[in-house]
Amino acid sequence: WGDGNPKTDQITSFSSRGPVKWGDEEDEEDDLYSINKPDIIAPGALICAARYNNIFPDGKHPYYKPCLDDKHVQMAGTSMATPIVSGAVALLKQKNPEYTPEKIKTILMESAVKLIDPNTNIEYDINTQGAGRLDILSAIKEIKRTQSKIVNKEEESITGNIIMKLQKYDDTKWKDEKEIVSKQVTI
Repeated sequence: WGDGNPKTDQITSFSSRGPVKWGDEEDEEDDLYSINKPDIIAPGALICAARYNNIFPDGKHPYYKPCLDDKHVQMAGTSMATPIVSGAVALLKQKNPEYTPEKIKTILMESAVKLIDPNTNIEYDINTQGAGRLDILSAIKEIKRTQSKIVNKEEESITGNIIMKLQKYDDTKWKDEKEIVSKQVTI
Protein backbone atom coordinates (compact mmCIF):
# COMPACT_ATOMS: atom_id res chain seq x y z
CA TRP A 1 0.00 0.00 0.00
CA GLY A 2 3.04 2.28 0.03
CA ASP A 3 3.15 2.67 3.81
CA GLY A 4 4.93 -0.58 4.65
CA ASN A 5 5.93 0.63 8.10
CA PRO A 6 3.80 3.66 8.98
CA LYS A 7 5.10 5.88 11.75
CA THR A 8 3.12 6.42 14.93
CA ASP A 9 0.13 8.69 14.19
CA GLN A 10 0.89 8.77 10.45
CA ILE A 11 -2.25 8.66 8.35
CA THR A 12 -1.68 6.03 5.69
CA SER A 13 -2.06 6.64 1.98
CA PHE A 14 -5.01 4.22 1.75
CA SER A 15 -7.02 6.04 4.43
CA SER A 16 -10.24 7.54 3.06
CA ARG A 17 -10.45 11.30 2.80
CA GLY A 18 -13.27 13.80 2.48
CA PRO A 19 -15.23 15.70 1.69
CA VAL A 20 -18.26 13.55 0.91
CA LYS A 21 -20.23 15.14 -1.94
CA TRP A 22 -23.59 14.32 -3.46
CA GLY A 23 -26.00 15.77 -5.97
CA ASP A 24 -25.99 15.86 -9.75
CA GLU A 25 -23.33 18.27 -11.01
CA GLU A 26 -24.89 18.29 -14.48
CA ASP A 27 -28.40 19.13 -13.24
CA GLU A 28 -28.67 22.90 -12.63
CA GLU A 29 -31.81 22.33 -10.54
CA ASP A 30 -30.08 19.87 -8.22
CA ASP A 31 -28.23 21.39 -5.26
CA LEU A 32 -24.77 20.05 -4.56
CA TYR A 33 -23.97 19.14 -0.97
CA SER A 34 -20.83 18.17 0.86
CA ILE A 35 -19.80 17.19 4.37
CA ASN A 36 -16.31 17.26 5.80
CA LYS A 37 -15.27 13.69 6.57
CA PRO A 38 -13.95 11.79 8.43
CA ASP A 39 -15.43 12.83 11.78
CA ILE A 40 -12.56 11.20 13.68
CA ILE A 41 -9.74 8.75 12.95
CA ALA A 42 -8.41 5.68 14.75
CA PRO A 43 -5.51 3.28 14.23
CA GLY A 44 -6.15 1.03 11.26
CA ALA A 45 -2.75 -0.12 9.94
CA LEU A 46 -0.70 -3.09 11.08
CA ILE A 47 -3.40 -4.23 13.51
CA CYS A 48 -3.11 -7.75 14.90
CA ALA A 49 -6.70 -9.03 14.78
CA ALA A 50 -8.58 -12.27 15.37
CA ARG A 51 -8.20 -14.59 12.41
CA TYR A 52 -11.10 -16.33 10.68
CA ASN A 53 -10.67 -19.84 9.29
CA ASN A 54 -6.94 -19.49 8.57
CA ILE A 55 -7.50 -16.55 6.24
CA PHE A 56 -4.27 -15.06 4.80
CA PRO A 57 -1.80 -17.86 5.51
CA ASP A 58 1.84 -16.88 5.79
CA GLY A 59 3.38 -15.94 2.46
CA LYS A 60 0.10 -15.74 0.53
CA HIS A 61 -0.42 -11.95 0.79
CA PRO A 62 2.19 -9.15 0.88
CA TYR A 63 0.54 -7.22 3.75
CA TYR A 64 -1.81 -9.56 5.58
CA LYS A 65 0.02 -12.27 7.47
CA PRO A 66 -0.18 -14.19 10.73
CA CYS A 67 0.84 -12.34 13.89
CA LEU A 68 1.07 -13.28 17.55
CA ASP A 69 -0.04 -16.86 16.88
CA ASP A 70 -1.98 -18.91 14.29
CA LYS A 71 -5.30 -17.47 15.50
CA HIS A 72 -4.42 -13.85 14.65
CA VAL A 73 -3.62 -11.98 11.44
CA GLN A 74 -2.08 -8.58 10.72
CA MET A 75 -4.60 -6.47 8.81
CA ALA A 76 -5.28 -2.87 7.85
CA GLY A 77 -8.15 -0.64 6.83
CA THR A 78 -11.50 0.69 7.97
CA SER A 79 -12.39 -2.80 9.17
CA MET A 80 -9.59 -2.47 11.74
CA ALA A 81 -10.25 1.15 12.80
CA THR A 82 -14.02 0.73 13.18
CA PRO A 83 -13.88 -1.74 16.10
CA ILE A 84 -11.50 0.59 17.94
CA VAL A 85 -14.00 3.46 17.67
CA SER A 86 -16.90 1.12 18.50
CA GLY A 87 -15.06 -0.05 21.61
CA ALA A 88 -14.46 3.56 22.65
CA VAL A 89 -18.16 4.32 22.20
CA ALA A 90 -19.05 1.26 24.31
CA LEU A 91 -16.68 2.33 27.11
CA LEU A 92 -18.08 5.87 27.11
CA LYS A 93 -21.67 4.56 27.10
CA GLN A 94 -20.87 2.10 29.90
CA LYS A 95 -19.51 4.95 32.03
CA ASN A 96 -22.43 7.24 31.15
CA PRO A 97 -25.51 5.19 30.15
CA GLU A 98 -27.64 8.33 29.80
CA TYR A 99 -25.45 9.80 27.02
CA THR A 100 -27.07 10.15 23.62
CA PRO A 101 -25.26 9.13 20.41
CA GLU A 102 -24.85 12.84 19.57
CA LYS A 103 -23.25 13.59 22.93
CA ILE A 104 -20.88 10.62 22.61
CA LYS A 105 -19.85 11.74 19.13
CA THR A 106 -19.26 15.29 20.40
CA ILE A 107 -17.14 14.10 23.32
CA LEU A 108 -15.07 11.80 21.09
CA MET A 109 -14.47 14.61 18.60
CA GLU A 110 -13.71 17.27 21.21
CA SER A 111 -11.22 15.03 23.01
CA ALA A 112 -9.45 13.89 19.82
CA VAL A 113 -5.77 14.63 19.24
CA LYS A 114 -4.86 16.69 16.16
CA LEU A 115 -2.09 14.96 14.23
CA ILE A 116 0.97 16.29 12.45
CA ASP A 117 2.20 14.59 9.28
CA PRO A 118 5.60 13.15 10.33
CA ASN A 119 6.90 13.60 6.78
CA THR A 120 6.07 17.32 6.47
CA ASN A 121 5.65 18.49 10.09
CA ILE A 122 2.37 20.13 9.00
CA GLU A 123 -0.97 19.39 10.63
CA TYR A 124 -3.20 17.12 8.57
CA ASP A 125 -6.24 18.97 7.16
CA ILE A 126 -9.84 18.41 8.32
CA ASN A 127 -10.69 16.18 5.35
CA THR A 128 -7.77 13.91 6.22
CA GLN A 129 -8.10 13.65 10.00
CA GLY A 130 -11.46 15.18 10.91
CA ALA A 131 -11.37 16.19 14.59
CA GLY A 132 -8.19 14.14 15.04
CA ARG A 133 -7.14 10.75 16.41
CA LEU A 134 -9.38 9.08 18.95
CA ASP A 135 -8.13 9.53 22.53
CA ILE A 136 -10.41 7.36 24.65
CA LEU A 137 -8.70 8.22 27.94
CA SER A 138 -9.35 11.93 27.39
CA ALA A 139 -12.90 11.13 26.24
CA ILE A 140 -13.59 9.10 29.39
CA LYS A 141 -12.18 11.93 31.52
CA GLU A 142 -14.14 14.32 29.27
CA ILE A 143 -11.16 16.52 28.53
CA LYS A 144 -11.95 19.01 25.79
CA ARG A 145 -9.12 19.95 23.47
CA THR A 146 -9.38 23.27 21.73
CA GLN A 147 -6.92 24.77 19.34
CA SER A 148 -6.59 28.43 18.64
CA LYS A 149 -4.54 30.36 16.16
CA ILE A 150 -3.44 33.85 17.13
CA VAL A 151 -2.49 36.19 14.31
CA ASN A 152 -1.13 39.72 14.71
CA LYS A 153 -2.04 41.88 11.73
CA GLU A 154 -0.78 45.08 13.37
CA GLU A 155 2.57 46.73 12.69
CA GLU A 156 3.52 46.76 16.37
CA SER A 157 4.07 43.70 18.55
CA ILE A 158 1.39 42.68 20.99
CA THR A 159 2.24 41.16 24.38
CA GLY A 160 -0.23 39.18 26.43
CA ASN A 161 -0.83 36.00 28.40
CA ILE A 162 -1.87 32.65 27.01
CA ILE A 163 -3.57 30.34 29.48
CA MET A 164 -4.31 26.72 28.64
CA LYS A 165 -6.85 24.86 30.76
CA LEU A 166 -8.29 21.37 30.87
CA GLN A 167 -12.07 21.35 30.81
CA LYS A 168 -14.61 18.74 31.89
CA TYR A 169 -18.23 18.37 30.77
CA ASP A 170 -20.71 18.26 33.68
CA ASP A 171 -23.93 17.24 31.86
CA THR A 172 -24.79 20.81 30.84
CA LYS A 173 -21.61 22.65 29.88
CA TRP A 174 -17.83 22.58 29.84
CA LYS A 175 -16.15 23.77 33.07
CA ASP A 176 -12.51 24.65 33.69
CA GLU A 177 -10.85 21.85 35.62
CA LYS A 178 -7.13 22.57 35.73
CA GLU A 179 -4.73 25.20 34.40
CA ILE A 180 -1.91 23.57 32.47
CA VAL A 181 0.12 26.52 31.17
CA SER A 182 0.15 30.24 31.74
CA LYS A 183 2.76 32.05 29.68
CA GLN A 184 3.41 35.60 28.55
CA VAL A 185 3.97 35.84 24.80
CA THR A 186 4.70 38.54 22.24
CA ILE A 187 3.45 38.25 18.69
